[in-house]
Amino acid sequence: MTSLKNFQSAKLSTTSTSTIVPFALDNPLSRELTGVPISQGVCLPRGMSMECDGWSITNSSGQQVPAQTEILARWPDGSAKWVLVDFLANRVAPGRSEWPITMEPIAAVETNFHVDLTPLSDSLQVQIDDRPVLPIALRLHDQHGRPVPITWNSVTWAASGPVRWSAHATGSLADNPLRVAVRIDVFPATGAVRLDVTLHNPQAAEHAGGLWDLGDSGSVMFQAFMVEVPAIFADASSELSWQLEPGTYWKKSEHVEFHLHQESSGGEKWRSEAHVDHTGRVPMRYRGYRLNEPNVAEGKRAEPTIKIQNASQVLQCSVSEFWQQFPKALRISDDTVIVELFPQDWPGGHELQGGERKTHTVWFHTSRTDEGEVLAHVHRPVRSLPSAQWIDDCRVFAPVTCARSTDRLEHYLNEALGGTNAVPARRETTDEYGWRSFGDIRADHEQAEFAEETPIVSHYNNQFDLIYGSILQLARTGDPKWWQLFDPLARHVMDIDIYHTMADKAAYAGGMFWHTDHFQHARTATHRTYSKANCPQGKDYGGGPSNEHNYTTGLLTYHYLTGSTLARNAVIGLAEWVIRMDDGRRTVMRVVDDGPTGLASATYDPDYHGPGRGAGNSLNACLDAWELTGEDRFLNFAETLVTRCVHPADDIDSLDLLNAEERWSYVVFLTSLAKYLDRKTEYQQFDATFDYARGSLLHYARWMLQNESPWLDRADELEYPNETWAAQEMRKANVLRWAARYADDVELRQQLLERGEKWADRAWADLHRFENRTVVRCVSVLMTEGARDAAFRNESEPPQIDRPLPTTPFPPRAPFLSQKTRVKRMLKRPSQWGRIAVRLINPRRWQSHRDA
Repeated sequence: MTSLKNFQSAKLSTTSTSTIVPFALDNPLSRELTGVPISQGVCLPRGMSMECDGWSITNSSGQQVPAQTEILARWPDGSAKWVLVDFLANRVAPGRSEWPITMEPIAAVETNFHVDLTPLSDSLQVQIDDRPVLPIALRLHDQHGRPVPITWNSVTWAASGPVRWSAHATGSLADNPLRVAVRIDVFPATGAVRLDVTLHNPQAAEHAGGLWDLGDSGSVMFQAFMVEVPAIFADASSELSWQLEPGTYWKKSEHVEFHLHQESSGGEKWRSEAHVDHTGRVPMRYRGYRLNEPNVAEGKRAEPTIKIQNASQVLQCSVSEFWQQFPKALRISDDTVIVELFPQDWPGGHELQGGERKTHTVWFHTSRTDEGEVLAHVHRPVRSLPSAQWIDDCRVFAPVTCARSTDRLEHYLNEALGGTNAVPARRETTDEYGWRSFGDIRADHEQAEFAEETPIVSHYNNQFDLIYGSILQLARTGDPKWWQLFDPLARHVMDIDIYHTMADKAAYAGGMFWHTDHFQHARTATHRTYSKANCPQGKDYGGGPSNEHNYTTGLLTYHYLTGSTLARNAVIGLAEWVIRMDDGRRTVMRVVDDGPTGLASATYDPDYHGPGRGAGNSLNACLDAWELTGEDRFLNFAETLVTRCVHPADDIDSLDLLNAEERWSYVVFLTSLAKYLDRKTEYQQFDATFDYARGSLLHYARWMLQNESPWLDRADELEYPNETWAAQEMRKANVLRWAARYADDVELRQQLLERGEKWADRAWADLHRFENRTVVRCVSVLMTEGARDAAFRNESEPPQIDRPLPTTPFPPRAPFLSQKTRVKRMLKRPSQWGRIAVRLINPRRWQSHRDA
């Protein structure tokens, strides 16, 4: 059978009876933590295990702790590839500690737990066995302050086991377009309950003229949204205590009344323009938080835990990222814990844009006795750390290898994300905090051409898949700082950067928004690119979600690392958006021509459908969704894009690929094409389309050898000959070395490897000539491309294909025109008018899909 040699080799760490998976935890606090729920994706080599029952974790005392497992992904042979492992870490020492996973059955653990989630008239009741634990109510007050009843439409169970029970509930609001959803994770052995509460506006934005400002008619204004949990055991003897930071002394109150309000981030730039509302003003009134209990105290950044207890019961509550995702409030009133996710005391009320949603996380813990500081991990998460060698043995990030390093990449990333450049410090520059912005990274490269001296408020929106790059660095280094980057960023992207509506045209609905406008403050467009405040007089301006900014691999890998169903749904949804946007039956022009629109494959201009980042990102999204689901519809469309955009006999000179400003991103497509070949090889699908794609990749690689040169050697052709071109040069170097794996000509293969390494050397040298080399755009590119460079450079024997290329020529590629261009051409030809008239009077052509 044809194969790609060395692609699936794996070393296994085994004992005589079991396999040991290296695994470690990092506790950021200076004391031991107990009862910490851990949920972490673990990779396995191909062929190791078909099922994953009976795993255990060895804790710091050498005892085996039972684990709960769920297979998230399988290899083509059906064996487990990624497994979600849940366990309770009972004694987690400060710093890093080893918690190896043993893949062998242990004695069955009798849990005797049963969890129920029952929708009541105004709440959800959580019960463990027959004991009511928490009645959870969500409350929304509309823009006039009136309470809006919530109806729970469905409750479904997602997991049940010795460690975690999980359910998902969805609800609707009376006479209000907003929707609510709650994921509830119950850890019955500890009494901990985690709520992921989502508020969603499924309406489309109007976005008149392609402008996406706050105050759009598709937005919904409201006054407050909160979670309420009555302390059902409270009585006259109940006591209240609280912490404002983990590890500090508990303060007690004589009254069971409490109100903590986080008004702003508490940082020096707390009144940053990043926080403007629809009127263009910054609404925050003071820096940090205020506490009333009943005395007033003030501070900057609260990370609170509150506790109500009496002789028989203790209830604790913490809110994840309380100050980072301001405004927030935590109240106790009438023996009820009230978590104000969108506080009532907020000037002007709150706005959820059309297609926008927000998810917040709240933790509760119930026990019969006071168990101390059981929710410290909410504010200082214990992070799981992978073993780079194990990941390499599993080959889940191929072609990247994690255990081998390169001094150049390490030095660059230490410079780029250390000291004053560290992720927390970058967020402080323009106060990249608040519920809508936290997680995103400021687009600091835009400062260079900004007309003002003040820091530009520009949102990066995961350009070039910063999520994936930082996950690769976690895998390579095991440094928990990378969690600080990709974890909140992934959650931000899933909520804010994706357009969560099906009510808009197919080109936009369900899509991904661009980074905000070049060299301009984001203004009231928030994270949605185009603002009326930046609209130039007399010029075309505006737009919306686009195939050129559709990054899915980071979200795919985030799902594997965390088990996040939201991430899984996001990857599949973005691939479905790719298919929908290209479906000509979903536009008004279908009455004349219902063929493909070309929106999935266009880059830079609507009639360029050669290799480019638009088509490359669309291809990549479909490959990621195919990996997740195994559904042929995603592979089929991926192959449609391959055959539409490249051909093994293309006249490449006619594509003007040396026009750097317009065509630089052709290498993005070639990268996705190489990934396609890797995936097909993994599945042993050596068919005609594989041969076609392979021939195309090598054809373009030969052209690059003969025609390409470093972009900065043609600096006079570049509008901004800056550090980004040096970073992007690494893409070309990696494409050549990736293509070498598929060359059956020894001489060509060697040329590709040598030129690729030479260009990589040049890219690093050019990068270090620029003072701005550590801007986020360069970091984003090099976290992935630099890791690939390290892998290619360190390979002693690169994998290679042992399948000869076909000798018969492929059928010529039919030129592709967009639907809009095809219709325009038809309208200009009188010979087509009769055909158009027949179609126009056919009622079937006016039905089915929504008009654009």
